[in-house]
Amino acid sequence: MFYNIGETMKINVKAFAITLGILWAGMVFSTGLLNLIWNSYAVEFVTLVKSIYPGYKAMRGFLGLITGTIYALTEGVFLGLIFGWLYNKIVGTPK
Repeated sequence: MFYNIGETMKINVKAFAITLGILWAGMVFSTGLLNLIWNSYAVEFVTLVKSIYPGYKAMRGFLGLITGTIYALTEGVFLGLIFGWLYNKIVGTPK
């Protein structure tokens, strides 16, 4: 449970990927939802996300918001898998 000096600490790639996906999707969803309620909220961020994810149009309705959230969840999980795998590869390399 505790970290011992000299041991390498690896992360659970699956848990990291799911966590990153949920966090990123939650941020995209909550920002888009607040933009639906208040049209002037985070317009630059919503415009940036809209330029990355096709079908994401949070300013135009709830369906576009759900589409963008699914894209964000997928991207977050994918990047979490890559980052977690890469981290474990770097940490596992002997000195």
